Formats: sequence, structure tokens, C-alpha cells
Amino acid sequence: MKLQGELSRAVRTRPLQVAVLALGLLAFEACSSQPSSHQTFEGPPDAGDAGGGDTTTANDDGGPASDAEGNGDAQSFSTATIASIAIQPQNATIVVVNGVAPAPMSFQVMGTTTAGAQVQLDTVAWTYDRFDLGSVDASGNFTATGFVGGVGNLTAMAQGLSATTTITVQLQMTYDPNGLAPTLGPTFAAATLADPLLAFDYPYDQTVFPRGLPAPVPQWCLGVAPACTGNATDVYDIKITSPTATFEAFTTTGTPSAPSFSFPTLPVDVWNKLTDSTTGAMTFSIARYDGTNAYTPVTLTWTVAAADLAGTIYYWEINNGTVVKMPLGSSPGTFLQIPTASPAIGCVACHSVSKDGSTLVAAFNGSASPWGTFDTQTGSSIFVSGSDPNNGPAGSGFEAISPDGSWVLWGQEQGAAYLSLNPSNSSALAAQLSPGMGNPVQPAWSPDGNHIAFGVRADGNWLDYQTSSLWITDVNVSASPPTFANTAQLITNTATRPTVIYPSFSPDSSWIAFERSTQARSRGAQAELWLTSLDGQTVQSLDAANAGTGLYAQNNANYEPTFMPVAVGGYFWLVFVSERVYGNTLTDTTEGTSSAPGRHKQLWVTAIDAQPQPGVDPSHPAFWLPGQDTNDQNMRGEWALDPCLQQGASCTAGYQCCAGFCRSDDAGTPVCTMPTGGCSATGEACTTAASCCAVGASCIGGFCNVAPN
Repeated sequence: MKLQGELSRAVRTRPLQVAVLALGLLAFEACSSQPSSHQTFEGPPDAGDAGGGDTTTANDDGGPASDAEGNGDAQSFSTATIASIAIQPQNATIVVVNGVAPAPMSFQVMGTTTAGAQVQLDTVAWTYDRFDLGSVDASGNFTATGFVGGVGNLTAMAQGLSATTTITVQLQMTYDPNGLAPTLGPTFAAATLADPLLAFDYPYDQTVFPRGLPAPVPQWCLGVAPACTGNATDVYDIKITSPTATFEAFTTTGTPSAPSFSFPTLPVDVWNKLTDSTTGAMTFSIARYDGTNAYTPVTLTWTVAAADLAGTIYYWEINNGTVVKMPLGSSPGTFLQIPTASPAIGCVACHSVSKDGSTLVAAFNGSASPWGTFDTQTGSSIFVSGSDPNNGPAGSGFEAISPDGSWVLWGQEQGAAYLSLNPSNSSALAAQLSPGMGNPVQPAWSPDGNHIAFGVRADGNWLDYQTSSLWITDVNVSASPPTFANTAQLITNTATRPTVIYPSFSPDSSWIAFERSTQARSRGAQAELWLTSLDGQTVQSLDAANAGTGLYAQNNANYEPTFMPVAVGGYFWLVFVSERVYGNTLTDTTEGTSSAPGRHKQLWVTAIDAQPQPGVDPSHPAFWLPGQDTNDQNMRGEWALDPCLQQGASCTAGYQCCAGFCRSDDAGTPVCTMPTGGCSATGEACTTAASCCAVGASCIGGFCNVAPN
């Protein structure tokens, strides 16, 4: 049985359990009955609207739930011919309240004879295609797991005919530790006055979130930000709603001077429940009660992409002078085993990571700047370009590394008219890249290995300059020696943004994100993110990503974009550095100087439509990347996949596997496998769109991807 898509994180990683949370947050999980012998799984967990139909909900006392009634009596039809069959009830909705699944819902099959008579059929084969949502037994009784919400297809086979209907499972979750809902719920519902003070700040309206990350922290102010205030006694009604999952909290804020709300994480992670149960739009609303009046809510719309982000982000902590490693959803950690040198290495920076996640290259000691490579998994040193990091060939600067980690392009700091190409474990010069004018800087290698983008500066030095343009070249490392060809200028600068730098290729190697800025250093620079096609004919400002649309507008404090190496959920994903205000957590708006860092640099992520159209901004409002220390100054987020998994290893998507396929073994466990024929599921390897199973799927960067609705 093969996986048809990217499974819900809940099903992949968390066992079914029953848990109880005191003080108002009830149990969210329920035990699942075993699926019947007819149970099959044919698709990824997706959420969507269900048509009208019956609904069954667990009674508050845990007693029997309401059930559907048949529309006809079973009778003999030995002399009649069944012309068609239908499942009753149609398009049912089952509501799981705080983890308590209702009693099984019974379904039956009604047949219509050629004479128009209605008869109930007793010999029926049942299947349901979302085992994460529930199971159906041989008698047509459906039991919800209470695990996630979503929509699945129930199919009945009888008399050589088939019928299908949907069953929607909707999760309803509440958090009310102080028991305020009975008294304040009606008060909020009757509110007619707009709140004169509440101003919502973060997350932004229209943000696209992936699955699998820690929850964002909603933040707001009473009054004008960034001089943020709040009241400890105010009560808030916070709601998130999608067709297949809802959450409502009645709560005060524990940080009245900087009001915020943290989604509960125990005994289950509420945010993960919501996102695992939703594909597409969800609404967020917040309303306030000040002790006298309840006010109408402030409402935002967010979108959930039906996929986890992939890989690891390696970034530079400026204040600590080192590169750290942050797996998505986790906290960062130091990992590089710095080579022994005298004097000791004081700084490791200007790094790049191979897209396959195997190798990191970085420069040592600033102006001395020889380069070295590291194993990303162990942090061990692979190679140092010279006798030691203090005495190697100077001039490394920012490097590019090939997708498989075999080659390094370096030399920005030399101030020469070329960059040097070396094997990643050797000082042997293999080739030189020369644009024929200026000094090449900030190179980046495409995921397909065929192109290199770089800047060419016309003034200043390797680190401090103002005038540059964006170039591209073809590269062939299979040739002996390696060659560069078709080197050409791609993007020119402008009078207001004379610096064009920091290119990064999209997963399909068809687009380049880059930075337009007032200067090369980000400290004190005005800068925005842009996107261009490889021929330079389609160039678009990423306005939605650039905009800090909270209470303090900032549109020109964005730097150093880097794409995630695969597209998931129908989007490219771009991490970048921003000095924007982060809700009411980081509110310093003072631009940095050479003597003071000023406002904080942090990493943000934006979703980019995976099929950009000319003249249309493909970006979406960004979110702060969770896991960072807000006291740090963070730069240069290099995004790479984790090293691929061998056959038989546990997996969640094909792009994690060396062979590109993740499918269930005989025990139903998703493992890396060799292709077994047939089409490729979402996230599995492909050569063209025709290789993909899903209707409307695209083959992007060698993996099947489905655009959001």
C-alpha cells in the first residue's frame, strides 16, 4: 500500500492516546478502533468543505449519540434488478468535542430497482480512504479516531455496483481554565461596539503557514504600537475556525504590558491539531471584554499549506561569531568542530551549505579568510584550504558550494576579477569564473547543478560596496577541466537601489530570488526582496513578503533570501533576514550603525507561489521563524535538505529518500523504497507532471507537487 501524498504529522509521528488536561482544556485524543479488513488508504489527509448531511456529536455525558435512520425496509428483491445504489446518510459530519469521539455512526445502502422500488441491501463491502480520520466495519458502522479533522470518501460495493459519499470529521476544541464561557460567551456574541483600543499586530493577515512548526504567538496592543500596553483584567475570546477544526479560548493575558496568547501544547499541541486538520483557509478572531463592554472581534484570514517544511536552516549568530544548525521546528545548536589553530579561530562566517545537506563551507577569521568544509551531520572538519585556518590562501569571502558538496567557488575577498573553483576537499585549482568586468561577489549554485548566479561589484571592497549588478553563468563540472559558459548580466541596478546581491535559486532552478539594496552591508541598509526568471524577462518585487504589515509598517528591511530546496504544499519557501518589528516582542526601530547593531536581525519565512505569473506578486506575508533566540542577531539563513535516507529507513515524504520514494511496507509503516511502478505520490520523485498521481500536479525540481486550491 503506497502513500499517496504527505501524511498528516499526527498520523506519522504521534500514537493514539487518551489524555485529560485539568483546568479547562479537556482531552483532545481518543482511542481508535481497528480498521476493518476492507479498509484502504488512497490519499493524503486533506480538509475541505463537506456538503449538507447528517451530523453526530458525542453527548456531554458520554452517552449514545444520535444516528441516521434508513429510508426503506429491507426486503426480498430476488425477482428485481438493482439499477443503482446509494449510501445513507449522505455527506455526514461527525463532530469530536475536546477529543471525545461520538458513538459509531451507522450507514446503510439503499438500492433502487428497475421498477423504482427502494430496498435495503445487507451484503455490502465498505471502504473509507482516510484511516487517520476513522474506520468503517463490515456492518457499515463508522468510528472516528478523534485524531485529526478532515474529509474522506466512504465507498460501498454491492450487487456489482458502487456508491460513494463523504464523511467529514470536525474537531472542536476549547480552552477555558477559569470557566468564563457560560457567562461571557453570550456577552461576546451580543457585542455591537468596535473595540476602540485593540490593535492586532502579529501574525499578519493573509499569512500562509506550513504544518509541523511550533505555533505562532498572536500579539496585540491596546493603543498605538510600538508603545504597547494592555490590561491584566481584560478577558479575550480567541477563535480559530476552518471547515474541519475549530478552537475557542476564553482567557486573560499573562503579559499585560505586551499582550499575547500562547496556544496550549499539553496534553496535545492545539496548533498542530488545527493545521493537521486544515488545508486552505482558516479564520482567526480576537475580541475583548474590559469589565464593562464586550467588543466585536478583529478578524484575520490565514492559509494552511498541507505539508511540513523540509530540512535544516544553518545561520550565523553575529553576536556569537559562529554558524548554528536549526532543524525545522527545533532550537538551534552549535555543531562545528573548529580546527585547532594558533591563534585560535575567532570567527566562522560567510557560509554556504550544499542542497543535499551533506557539506558546509565557511570562511575563517574575517580578513584572513581561508575557507574550510565540514560534515553537516557530525560537524567534523573535512578540509582546510591551507596549512591551517590562519595561514591558508586569503580571500575566501562568501562561497558557493555545488548541490552535492563536491565543489567550492570562492575568492570574493581577493578583490580579483575572477572566482576560483576547487574540489571541496582540495587546494587544486580547477577553473576560474571571470565575468570580464568588475569583481564577482556572493555566488550561489542552482539545485540542478547547471547554473551559478553572482553579483559583480563596481566599487568599494569585498564587503563594503554600493554598486553591483546580478549575473548568471552555466557551469559544467563534468567536463575536464570544468567549464563556465554563457556568462551574462541578468539584472541591472537602479539609482535608488544601486546594490543587487545575494541570489538564491528556486527548487526547480527556474527562478532567482535576490536583494535590491542601498549598500552591501545590511546594517543601516534599505533593502527589498525580488524575484527574476533565468532570462531576466520576468522581474517582480516580492511586496507581500517585504511588508511588515503589523502596527509599525516596515517595507525595506529585508535581506539575504534563501530558498528551501524542495517545493511543498504548492509553494516555494524562502527564508530571509529582516530587521522588522516582531509583534510587541522586538520593537526597536533604530537602524544600526558601524558602532551599534540597532534593531534586531531575525529570520523570517515567506511562501512563494510555485508557479509565478508575470506581473503578479507570488509572495505572501511572512512569519517569524520559531526557535530563534530573540536576544541574538541572526543572519545568512542557508536552507538545505537533510542527507537522504537509504532504503528501508522510516520517512514521511519521497524527497527525504535517496531513491525519491516513500511508501508503506507490509506493516503499513512508511519507509524509503525503490520505485515499484505506477505513478508518483505528492513529494515523490518525478520526471514530468505525467509521472504524478494527483490530478493537476506539477513536477517541480524533480518531485511531485500539488498547487493549493
